Order: sequence, then C-alpha cells, then structure tokens
Amino acid sequence: MKKVVTVISAMVALVGTSLLVSGCGAAGGGLFQRTSTPTPMAPVSIASESLLADARVVPAHSAALSMAGGGIVAQVLVAEGERVDTGQVLVKLDAEHLAHAVAEAEANLKTAEAQLARAQVGPMKEDIAAAEAAIEVARSGVQTAEGAVSAAQANLARAQVGPTAESVAIAQARLRQAQAGPTAESVAIAAHGIEVAKNALWGAQALRDGICGAKGYGVPGADCGSAKAAVQRAEEEVRIAELQWQQAKAGPSSEDVAVAAAQLQQAKAGPSKEDIAVAQAQLQQASGQLATAQAQVKQAEASLARARKGPTAEDVAVVSAQVEQARVGVERARSALGDGELRAPFAGTIVSLSAKAGEYLAGGQVLVRLADLGNWQIETTDLTELGVVNVREGDPVAVTFDALPDLQLSGKVATIRGYGEDRQGDIVYTVVIAPDRQDERLRWNMTAKVSIAARK
Repeated sequence: MKKVVTVISAMVALVGTSLLVSGCGAAGGGLFQRTSTPTPMAPVSIASESLLADARVVPAHSAALSMAGGGIVAQVLVAEGERVDTGQVLVKLDAEHLAHAVAEAEANLKTAEAQLARAQVGPMKEDIAAAEAAIEVARSGVQTAEGAVSAAQANLARAQVGPTAESVAIAQARLRQAQAGPTAESVAIAAHGIEVAKNALWGAQALRDGICGAKGYGVPGADCGSAKAAVQRAEEEVRIAELQWQQAKAGPSSEDVAVAAAQLQQAKAGPSKEDIAVAQAQLQQASGQLATAQAQVKQAEASLARARKGPTAEDVAVVSAQVEQARVGVERARSALGDGELRAPFAGTIVSLSAKAGEYLAGGQVLVRLADLGNWQIETTDLTELGVVNVREGDPVAVTFDALPDLQLSGKVATIRGYGEDRQGDIVYTVVIAPDRQDERLRWNMTAKVSIAARK
C-alpha cells in the first residue's frame, strides 16, 4: 500500500493547557492524561503537503514488436543492445511464396488493363470479319441440317409405305455389288464422302473460332462450349468417312455379302415396326439439329451486331471495375509481402531479441523489444485513489533512486492516467513524471521514490 507522509510546517497553538505524560501498563504503552480543564485548540495551519509513492524507471518510448502473420525466420538483422533507426528492417521471414503472389497479381493487373484498352478502342475490323464468317458457316450448317431433315422424312415415308419393287431392286443390286467386289465408283463415292466431311469440319472450326473469339463482347460461354462440341462431332464424321473409304477400297467382305442378302430379304418383307420407329427417331434427331443450326445463325448475327457496335458504356464499366479489382489484388499482395519484414517504428535500442533464423514463429509472438534508452520517465506504482485526487499535471516532483542513493532528480507531473487498477485490494493510478534532466546510469525498471508537492 502507498505510504503517505504529511509534513506539517505550522505548529498548533495550545493556550491554557497543560499535559502530564506518564507511562504505565505491563506492555509498555503510553497513556495521555489531562491535569486541567482542556481549552479549545487553535486552527491547524498547513503550509504544504507532499505525497510519497513508490515508482519505477521506464523509457518514454518503447514497443513490443511482432509479425502480423506467422512463418519461418529467414534473417535476423540486429542484435541485442544494437541501436537502430526508424524504418530499419530487424527480422525477415521466408517470403518466396508471397513474392510469387505479387508477380501473379501484377500479371492479372496487366491483363485487365489490356482488356480495358481494347474495350475503349471500339469495334475492330478483325472482330467484324470473324463474326461475318461465323454467320456464313452457321447458314451452311442450316442448309446441311435441312437436307438431313428431308432425307429423314423420305426415309420415314418409305418405311410407312412398305416394300416396293424399287427397294427390292436396290437390295438386289447391292447384293450383286457385294458379290462382285470393289468398284471404282464406290471408292470415288467414299473419297467424296471424306471431302464433304472435311468441309463440314472446317466450317464447324470457323464457327467455333468466331463464337469463342467474341466472348469478350458479351457472347455467353455456353455458346462457345456448344461450338466446340460441334467441332468434335465433325471430327468424328471425318474419321468415319475415312474408314468407309478404306472399306470401299478393300471391297465387300463375306459379312457384307451376308448383310446385303439379309437386306434383300428385309426389302422383300418390307419395313418392320422397328424400322418405322427408327426412321421416326432419325427424323426427330435431324429436326433437332436443324433447330440448333438455326439458333447458331441467330447467335452469329447477334455477335456481328455487337462487333459492329463495339463495347457499350456498361462493358467498359465492367472492365474498368475488373482493373480496379486487380489493382487492389496487387496492393494486398504487396502488403502481405511487406508483412514479412519487421521494421523499427522509431529510433531506439534493441533491449531484447527472441527471433532466431530457421525457427517458425506464430503471428503476434513478441520478437523484439525496442526502447529509447536516452529518454527516461518515472511512473508511480502504488499511488491510491485517496492521494491521486490531490495531484495535478505540472506539480513539482523530487525523485530518488534505491540503486543510486547519491542521485536526486527534480521533475514535473506529465500525465495522470485515468484508469485505476486493482492492486492487492487498493485502486492505484499511474502518475507519469518527466524528470528535468536525464542520467546515463538509469536503467529500465529501476525502483524509485517520488515526493509530489500535491495541492488540495
């Protein structure tokens, strides 16, 4: 508990009073006995009152420094007792992955800026030409699909009519052809089939390039996916046509002859219910392909319209927002990279250092204690609420030190902290004292006693 010594400079005037002091009691205690009628005491006059309190020496500026995030210590660039400057790097973490993140964020920013520059330029001739080519390819696809629908309709009509002399004659001709072996006509037809399939593939590829190349102008990603799927189907048709050409050169096998004979029997018997169902399914499939081809024409026309119009204000705004987002990403990555370095917030001396190269540190762990050891202040440790109410900022103070009995410093009350702490049942307040001069022999947490010339 704080020790308070009150110094009374004035004396109490006693008039007409005589005191007799006599000692008694087995314990040696003293009793005061009056020998005459007491007279009233004169008022007490207090010239000054001082408060004594325990205190300690602390730096005016100090900090316990830690990293925001954890990691492995790569370098410790200071030692205990070393003086450092403001902003000097003290400890570095292994930040290779953070450097890679910065490079990636900067690349994303450059990409976004390039997209913004392109959007601000307006429509490009290359985009318009690609969109026009995509329309032509899509229209060609519609014509092909229309032909497939017509063929499927005719096939269904034949199946529904039943066996005809023509179908029997055709089956007989196929059987004779299979029995006769390969012909120049069949090889030529198969070669032509390869050419047709390749033309269809080139058209699908051009359509894909036109649609997918216009994604940046609002073309949905699903359209690009559909165009890629059409290319895959066209590639498969090319492979089938090439196999058919190989088969035509080899001529009908015994299995082909058997199949042709079976087809002749089937032609004579006429289409079955299953044949009619297959023909109906083929017609439905061809109709679906026609609808898809027609939709692709509309998409290609819309892409051309967008290409001619160029990016809208909304398109530019979206790309601009993407640029800002990329810039924020760069700032975050650079900030994270900066968090891998511990820097001195002010000039001072390294009082303690716990970081070691190669060790893993958790975020928030104190690594360095930094202090300005040339600027000391005194803080009280046991001044209670009963005494602090009489202390004011600017009150003169005398300070003595337990370890330096020959040293006495004068000073003034600099601040009075407003928060009281519970210490062993007492509420104590910290009073910060600024000494009038410094002494090189002072050390952190040296004990001291202060005498504050408090005022009521």
